[in-house]
Amino acid sequence: MRFLVILALCFFSSASFAIDAYFKHNVFQKNESEPYVETIILFDGTSLSYGESEGVFQAQIELTYAFRKDGKIVEWSKTLVSGPVTNDTVNEIRDFLDIQRFALPYGDYVLTLTMVDVNSPGDTNSSVINIDVVEPKTTAYFSDIMLVQSYSKTEKKNLFTRGNVDIVPRVS
Repeated sequence: MRFLVILALCFFSSASFAIDAYFKHNVFQKNESEPYVETIILFDGTSLSYGESEGVFQAQIELTYAFRKDGKIVEWSKTLVSGPVTNDTVNEIRDFLDIQRFALPYGDYVLTLTMVDVNSPGDTNSSVINIDVVEPKTTAYFSDIMLVQSYSKTEKKNLFTRGNVDIVPRVS
């Protein structure tokens, strides 16, 4: 009897997978009057479902951002984020990043972040995060600090490009 209870617990705990992702945001100042929020999400590849197409596998996440101020949506986006293509969903699963930038005026925002695993729509995460875009009180201003995982010279412009350098942020 004890064996059946343990087996049932193992079955139900393994059936309740969810998207495992790490979120970070930074507030940067483009120039004197143009702040923006950069969002970074690191998706744990082992927590996602993989769809097959033409003999290869790929994870896909539908990602929705909704920034609210005073109860009204002031900025939003809905994108499809695709993970790296793989031939082996057991040994070659990799984590991947998504970066998005939102120009937001100074103020306090409530971000609703929703993630849906396209290959397993029952796996959905939704979070509410407070984000403050603080107006500098003096002429000297420091943007948020971004920790860096790696950097290299830009070969082709992409989401990680800043100037002529690709900077991959560290999310932990």
